[in-house]
Amino acid sequence: MSTKFYSSFLVALLTIGYSGNAQWHYGSAFVSANGDTLNKLDKNGFYDGFYLFSQKNFLNPNVDYLLGNFEHGIPTGMWIDHAKDGSYSIGQYSCGVGFSPDGKGGWIKKKEGIDQKTGVWQYYDKEGKPARTMRYLRSETHKGKLEQTFQQDSAGKFVRIEYKFESRQKKAGVARKMVYKTYTVRGIPLDLKIESSRKTITCSYYPDGKIRLSKVFKQRKFLKRIVTITITKDYHPDGDLKTKTKIRLLKPVDPHPDAC
Repeated sequence: MSTKFYSSFLVALLTIGYSGNAQWHYGSAFVSANGDTLNKLDKNGFYDGFYLFSQKNFLNPNVDYLLGNFEHGIPTGMWIDHAKDGSYSIGQYSCGVGFSPDGKGGWIKKKEGIDQKTGVWQYYDKEGKPARTMRYLRSETHKGKLEQTFQQDSAGKFVRIEYKFESRQKKAGVARKMVYKTYTVRGIPLDLKIESSRKTITCSYYPDGKIRLSKVFKQRKFLKRIVTITITKDYHPDGDLKTKTKIRLLKPVDPHPDAC
């Protein structure tokens, strides 16, 4: 669907104002000035047809409203995401997870709603001019969940600017591992963070991609004491090590960590 369609549709919506039954939230059907029924449910209680979501539905304070279509709970086609500053973006959403009452005091989990932006999204400024093009790749395997964000450069190539991996917890007592990397629009590393149950590694980089500062924070229990070791390395722009510091701390293990 084109931006022109959404713009004309929005004008029709605005004629309703905030009076009557025009409530911008999930599952509350209302009729636009053109007689179109919005935010309706199918016979099985799934989102179906054209939907308008307002910022009250989202934790993101920058979202003003979203417009798009559902087919029996599944988001289809192109959606438009309007920001409060007047800019907007157009692309597709992956499906989320919804819940409905089971009639017995509990809830039924169902595949429904929108989750995250996926595929190629075109961003526009508040004047409607193209600002940037992004690509969101998300996958999940037996190893864990991978999310990558790419930005298209002037040559039309998509350059990775963000990488996030979270491993699965294979068994009890084995914590997950998280890797998070950010890059410049040219693909040069900016920051790196690796987290596990006993170790956190952070790195920042110079503009040319060489490591500027790295820090390793390790923690373990030994003879009823918590051993904490922090190793910090600072590097010159040419890659040579400037300084290295190591701090080791010991403190007793709290026998009642959850006590008030």
